[in-house]
Amino acid sequence: MKCLVIILATTVFIIAGCGTGPEYPPDAPECTLYWISYRNGPPNIWTKDFPNGVSRQFTFFENGCGRWGFDISPIGECYVSAQNGSDWNIYRIISPGAAAFRITSESQYDGEHSISPDGGSICFVTKRWFFDIYDR
Repeated sequence: MKCLVIILATTVFIIAGCGTGPEYPPDAPECTLYWISYRNGPPNIWTKDFPNGVSRQFTFFENGCGRWGFDISPIGECYVSAQNGSDWNIYRIISPGAAAFRITSESQYDGEHSISPDGGSICFVTKRWFFDIYDR
């Protein structure tokens, strides 16, 4: 009998703790979620500010971007690889919908980048025209 009471009490406690859906804690910090989506055609980066934001497109690359990921700097700038013609370059976007500023050029491929913790440097893999086909 004692075991049945414990099981029943535990079940009531679990059911009482279940809500109707995901909830954002009222004391949680504000934050922004970034992800890559094919929502409007080629892959581009989208954002959503929490707790009360709406989804919005961050990048608008015609051929898509983010194939090898993206990075967000400590001040909220987005760094991403995107195709420009037949080349892949790294771009910086300072805010959603802002113009993309190309920071690498004259390469067949620049990507797989990472930003330093202080946001002052960027490291990336490159394949330049004068390298052998397998050199990066």
